[in-house]
Amino acid sequence: MIFFLINQLIFKGEEKFLANVRQLTFSGENGEAYFSKDNNLIVFQSKGEGGIYVILDGKYINQIQMNLNEIKAYEYALRNIGNNKYMVFVKGIYDTIGLFKNVKYERFFIKYYYECDQIFIMDTNGFILKKVSVGGANTCGWFLNDTLVLFSSTIKNGKECPKNLYAQEYIKKGIYVWRLFNYDLYVYNLKSDSSYPIFIDNYYKAEGEANFNDTIVFTYSKDNELDIYLFSLKNRSIIKRITNFVGYDGGGMFSQDGRYIVFRAYHLKDSAEIKEYKELLRKNLVRPEGVEIYIYDLVKDSFWQVTKSIKGVSNFAPYFHPSGKFIVFSSNLHAPNTFNFELYKIDIDGKNLERITYSNGFNSFPMFSNDGKKIIWTSNRNGKTRRDFNIFIADFIQ
Repeated sequence: MIFFLINQLIFKGEEKFLANVRQLTFSGENGEAYFSKDNNLIVFQSKGEGGIYVILDGKYINQIQMNLNEIKAYEYALRNIGNNKYMVFVKGIYDTIGLFKNVKYERFFIKYYYECDQIFIMDTNGFILKKVSVGGANTCGWFLNDTLVLFSSTIKNGKECPKNLYAQEYIKKGIYVWRLFNYDLYVYNLKSDSSYPIFIDNYYKAEGEANFNDTIVFTYSKDNELDIYLFSLKNRSIIKRITNFVGYDGGGMFSQDGRYIVFRAYHLKDSAEIKEYKELLRKNLVRPEGVEIYIYDLVKDSFWQVTKSIKGVSNFAPYFHPSGKFIVFSSNLHAPNTFNFELYKIDIDGKNLERITYSNGFNSFPMFSNDGKKIIWTSNRNGKTRRDFNIFIADFIQ
């Protein structure tokens, strides 16, 4: 029998801020995980390899391990979830034949292989409860409350994965680009197990991973730009365009009191850079290099720049701590011009920068629980390859 090897979940230097690190996913590419308002559930996106999730009584552990060996399911994770209950995840198996021989399970879920990102909901033990999306490409899931989930999807254009043929031109040249698919905004209702569109047109509408009461913040590609807008859930209409710079603005997140929005951006003044940016936009692409962190004050209708980095550094995925005093974000400032991204914290005035993670890999999309005691993020630590992105959760030490 071969378990998933838990080689190293915490690295030297991380103990200042992190404790009790747990890996929640074990297969495929998983990312952008965010807590529900009550912190009991997690929405995330995932593609690639899947498997079977099972919850059962502890008395069946030896038997199910024997069954796994018989069906040659050698890669699996086993987790004690309390009250003599165990969660088992079996990688790459999608058929239960032989798995439940002489075993009674309490519940199971099959996560199939998906070429494009799909939206899922899991509990804080990593057991998947629901698949929210129904096909196409999907991104940016977010709990509006404990019942409703916001996400972006291309499902209007069919269940197949959308393609961007222009992207290959840049990839072959070693240029990293994001694909701007024609995402629309949808809401999923957990109680009715159904979803409905709230904003559909022929532009990019995504990065809507934040709301304050009835208002959501998202990125919109209308007017041949990528800017941040506010949107009313009640009226299903745009309230306000926040940014109006030449260049990319995205990934907006509200502070807990709703006064501020933190976001990532690169604002262009050089004519050659502007020309390249506009050319990429016409091809539904964007090159996310040199991204900095900004904060917008909704009361004063003003901006300030939090990070100011050298060439080759990108700062993104910012999130406010519930105290409102500092943010966490992902950056390669310690290793410019590389894909080694780690988590950092910084005060909202740009002071007291501190590094949180030290895995020398990829760490991003951090989010705090509402009380600030937990942090969840995406990392390729403990992965076999650079593309093994998984969700991790830890106690956050303040």
